[in-house]
Amino acid sequence: MKLIPHSMPLLGAAEERAAVAALRSGYLSEGPRVEAFERAVARTLGRSGAVAASSGTGALVLALHALQAGRGDEVVIPSYVCSALLDAVNAVGASPVVVDVDEADLNISPAEVARAVGRKTRAVIVPHIFGNPAAARQIAALGVPVIEDLAQCVKAERGGRAVGAVGRCAVLSFYATKLLTTGYGGMLVSSDRRLLARARDLRAFDNRDAYEPRPHVALSELAAAVGLVQWRRLDAFIRRRRALARRYDCVAGDFAVRPIGRGVYYRYLIRAPQGAEKAIRAFRKLGVEAKRPVHLPLHRYVRLSPGRFPVTEKAFRAVVSVPLYPALTEPQVRRILSALKKVVRR
Repeated sequence: MKLIPHSMPLLGAAEERAAVAALRSGYLSEGPRVEAFERAVARTLGRSGAVAASSGTGALVLALHALQAGRGDEVVIPSYVCSALLDAVNAVGASPVVVDVDEADLNISPAEVARAVGRKTRAVIVPHIFGNPAAARQIAALGVPVIEDLAQCVKAERGGRAVGAVGRCAVLSFYATKLLTTGYGGMLVSSDRRLLARARDLRAFDNRDAYEPRPHVALSELAAAVGLVQWRRLDAFIRRRRALARRYDCVAGDFAVRPIGRGVYYRYLIRAPQGAEKAIRAFRKLGVEAKRPVHLPLHRYVRLSPGRFPVTEKAFRAVVSVPLYPALTEPQVRRILSALKKVVRR
């Protein structure tokens, strides 16, 4: 039995034609396709401008630099998230302040953020994790600059507000397993013209009269060509994800981790009654690759006491992500549903 992979991008003839056209155009570094991609993303998210980057982490680094985060500053981040946030904060020389998450949807906890914010706080990074919109407006009300992380969540809503509309800026990722892909890639979006200008200046790493260290994070024309096609397909991708999630819900029942608001189901998560490790092994025996949605919580990387992060620790022990993406075929979906039913019933 061939294992159904946990993640798989959906690429087709349109992406291939766009990539070939980019190669034949004579532009390989930044050019008209990068600019068109930036305009399309900014327009859709209701922001005045965007700055493309070579990765989501690169976009976060640009955002932190543009907010003047550096040595002596603190940046608040959640523990139950990938290590890219830790990398970005460390890259600008700031200190990460790691906080716990909410039990309901596993997003960063506004109450924990409020306790962590102090006079050294330069920014709070608010990931809308796993496609679940976070309480960004509540966190922004604390008066600290918010960077919304849309790497796993675009076109979702919470409390009548679209994700990406609250923070000083937002960042996206176009890695191979994300909602849409350029292979690697990312973007910063904002309506703060000074912030955008600073980010663009930092990205332009050559032909400057004065030297300062700059991250080399420009996006290529080839990646942007694929990204433009994928961006146009995003609505269809999200409809497919939501349709699959409705079918999964019928089987997972109360074991499912559901979004607060209207999510986009980047991941479909269950709280496995037998624990994550046993559930992952059970899924594999049934031909389905399931994974922990976070490889290791950030508080463990920086060696903070697990007792300070009870919700994250509980999620790490129990939460499992099962395959849900537009490239799944109907026979694969039926096999996942069958496996999900068996694992949950155990």
